[in-house]
Amino acid sequence: MRFHIYWNSYTMFKGAWAMEGTAKWAEYVIGAGTRGTNADIPLPSTMAQMDEVFAHSLPMWFWDRLILLVDASPDSIIHLPPSVAGLTYVDGTPIMKDNKFRGAALIKAYLQALDAEDDVVTAVNGLAQYRWAESYQSNPIHRPRMLKALQRAVRNTGATGAEIDAFLAIQ
Repeated sequence: MRFHIYWNSYTMFKGAWAMEGTAKWAEYVIGAGTRGTNADIPLPSTMAQMDEVFAHSLPMWFWDRLILLVDASPDSIIHLPPSVAGLTYVDGTPIMKDNKFRGAALIKAYLQALDAEDDVVTAVNGLAQYRWAESYQSNPIHRPRMLKALQRAVRNTGATGAEIDAFLAIQ
């Protein structure tokens, strides 16, 4: 999917739990309405629970719930420029089914946080920037850094509540 190109333009990290989850979010965001079909499963509040998220290549229950809690407005509406709103597939079917776009600010902030974090890993480990071995990009040793980057992005949204606070406290 094209979102993988977007992801790769931001960060060297390729943890499937994050990369595939956000790619699936991007796939659903252009459909009618918003995703959120698994939004009733609570966020992890312990590292053991977070390890369960890490173990899945597509933990949509996690991303659905996180986006719902961070971007809780039922009106997550964006004003698409006509050049985007009017895009169609070859058969004439509109690509954008509506203008609801929940989670975009969080995903963008997360990618920016990952970008900053992979710069640190590059410098600390003397790696060539943008030339990490594929196996190193997806290495589980990066999970704690990726989690901390996500927690920073969530924290910066200003979202609060017991569930968010417990997620942010995972170390």
